Amino acid sequence: MAYHPTDGYWWLTVDLPAGQYDYKVTIDESWEENYGVRGMRNGPNLSLELRIAQKVTFCFDYDTKIIETTELDNPTTPPLAPIDQ
Repeated sequence: MAYHPTDGYWWLTVDLPAGQYDYKVTIDESWEENYGVRGMRNGPNLSLELRIAQKVTFCFDYDTKIIETTELDNPTTPPLAPIDQ
Protein backbone atom coordinates (compact mmCIF):
# COMPACT_ATOMS: atom_id res chain seq x y z
CA MET A 1 0.00 0.00 0.00
CA ALA A 2 1.09 3.57 -0.58
CA TYR A 3 0.40 6.43 1.82
CA HIS A 4 -1.16 9.56 0.37
CA PRO A 5 -0.55 12.49 2.73
CA THR A 6 -3.15 14.67 1.01
CA ASP A 7 -6.03 12.48 2.24
CA GLY A 8 -4.28 10.56 5.03
CA TYR A 9 -5.20 7.13 3.64
CA TRP A 10 -3.21 4.12 2.47
CA TRP A 11 -4.14 2.92 -1.06
CA LEU A 12 -3.51 -0.18 -3.17
CA THR A 13 -4.97 -0.90 -6.63
CA VAL A 14 -4.59 -4.38 -8.12
CA ASP A 15 -6.01 -6.47 -10.95
CA LEU A 16 -7.66 -9.56 -9.47
CA PRO A 17 -9.08 -12.58 -11.26
CA ALA A 18 -12.61 -13.69 -10.46
CA GLY A 19 -12.81 -15.51 -7.14
CA GLN A 20 -13.30 -15.34 -3.41
CA TYR A 21 -10.69 -13.43 -1.39
CA ASP A 22 -10.00 -13.12 2.33
CA TYR A 23 -7.82 -10.24 3.47
CA LYS A 24 -6.82 -7.86 6.24
CA VAL A 25 -4.25 -5.12 6.74
CA THR A 26 -0.97 -5.78 8.51
CA ILE A 27 1.24 -3.00 9.82
CA ASP A 28 5.00 -2.93 9.19
CA GLU A 29 4.89 -6.29 7.35
CA SER A 30 4.10 -8.13 10.59
CA TRP A 31 1.05 -9.92 11.98
CA GLU A 32 1.79 -8.27 15.34
CA GLU A 33 -0.57 -5.43 14.39
CA ASN A 34 -3.34 -6.33 11.94
CA TYR A 35 -6.90 -5.19 11.26
CA GLY A 36 -9.87 -7.04 9.82
CA VAL A 37 -13.65 -6.83 10.01
CA ARG A 38 -14.91 -3.43 11.25
CA GLY A 39 -11.30 -2.36 11.80
CA MET A 40 -10.91 -4.70 14.76
CA ARG A 41 -7.32 -5.38 15.77
CA ASN A 42 -6.63 -9.09 15.24
CA GLY A 43 -10.22 -9.30 13.94
CA PRO A 44 -11.54 -11.85 11.48
CA ASN A 45 -10.50 -11.61 7.84
CA LEU A 46 -12.57 -9.51 5.46
CA SER A 47 -13.98 -11.27 2.39
CA LEU A 48 -14.44 -10.09 -1.15
CA GLU A 49 -16.13 -11.99 -3.99
CA LEU A 50 -15.49 -11.03 -7.61
CA ARG A 51 -17.67 -12.69 -10.22
CA ILE A 52 -15.41 -11.44 -13.01
CA ALA A 53 -11.82 -10.22 -13.17
CA GLN A 54 -11.69 -6.68 -11.80
CA LYS A 55 -9.35 -3.87 -10.93
CA VAL A 56 -9.91 -3.30 -7.20
CA THR A 57 -8.73 -0.50 -4.96
CA PHE A 58 -8.22 -1.10 -1.25
CA CYS A 59 -8.24 1.96 1.01
CA PHE A 60 -7.12 1.84 4.66
CA ASP A 61 -7.71 4.61 7.18
CA TYR A 62 -5.21 4.15 10.00
CA ASP A 63 -7.17 6.47 12.30
CA THR A 64 -10.39 4.41 12.15
CA LYS A 65 -8.69 1.14 11.06
CA ILE A 66 -11.46 0.69 8.46
CA ILE A 67 -10.62 -0.98 5.14
CA GLU A 68 -12.77 -0.21 2.10
CA THR A 69 -12.72 -1.73 -1.37
CA THR A 70 -13.85 -0.26 -4.68
CA GLU A 71 -14.41 -2.11 -7.94
CA LEU A 72 -12.88 0.10 -10.64
CA ASP A 73 -13.67 -1.78 -13.85
CA ASN A 74 -17.41 -1.26 -13.50
CA PRO A 75 -18.10 2.45 -13.00
CA THR A 76 -21.85 1.83 -12.66
CA THR A 77 -21.22 -0.26 -9.55
CA PRO A 78 -21.08 1.71 -6.30
CA PRO A 79 -18.08 1.18 -4.02
CA LEU A 80 -18.04 -2.29 -2.55
CA ALA A 81 -18.11 -3.00 1.14
CA PRO A 82 -16.33 -6.15 2.23
CA ILE A 83 -18.76 -9.04 2.60
CA ASP A 84 -18.11 -9.33 6.34
CA GLN A 85 -18.94 -5.71 7.17
